[in-house]
Amino acid sequence: MAIDISIVIPVYNEQDKIISAVEEFFGHFKKDKRVRQSELILCENGSNDNTLSLATSLQQKYPQLKVIHIPQKAIGAALRKGIKKAKYPYIYLTGIDNPFGFADFDAFLDKIDHFDIVFASKNHPLSSYQAPFIRIMASRIISFFIRILFSIRLTDTQSNFLARKKSLFSILPHCKSDGPFFQTQIGIYATCKGFKIGEIPISYISQKSRRHFRLRDGLTLLFELLKERLATIGRP
Repeated sequence: MAIDISIVIPVYNEQDKIISAVEEFFGHFKKDKRVRQSELILCENGSNDNTLSLATSLQQKYPQLKVIHIPQKAIGAALRKGIKKAKYPYIYLTGIDNPFGFADFDAFLDKIDHFDIVFASKNHPLSSYQAPFIRIMASRIISFFIRILFSIRLTDTQSNFLARKKSLFSILPHCKSDGPFFQTQIGIYATCKGFKIGEIPISYISQKSRRHFRLRDGLTLLFELLKERLATIGRP
């Protein structure tokens, strides 16, 4: 079965890789026989380099490219706005650096017929995830608190996913975070709404160029988890 898909990607200060990345995405999905039609939605948020101008210039070459812009650095707000602009029935959220080299997308397609949303998980028992020790432990600790606080089985809510647009749109009004917690909210409310949720293992080696984990980021996420738990008490 061939599907029509909207690919949603957050971008912030990516002037060095945005042109090659866009070419890579369109080149891949043009050749993928399981994809009939595709569009790429770049969600630019507060870049202080040439990311936005380069992205908009690419629209002349790629009519299926949409560029969403918000002036402040707010990945959650940018993703929410980008997802709302998706026109196709399946939505694939990934990174501009294509962290799993489309292997996750192939695995998603094998599963999506049976699920509303499928997450790629760094903490899956079959995943091969190489990163600094503190980043690995932070990911596992956050996942542990998510499972305890919300009684969900997901092992990673901060990674790529493929979702049915109809299902994702039904929970989007509840996902109000403007920061990275937005993606975690998707996992939380997908569970609360009784979605059929799948996970796939990934193979990933952390890149040195990626932003280092900061203790403040972890504490902020834990605070947002507690706040979200209080907000969802008594909610069906």
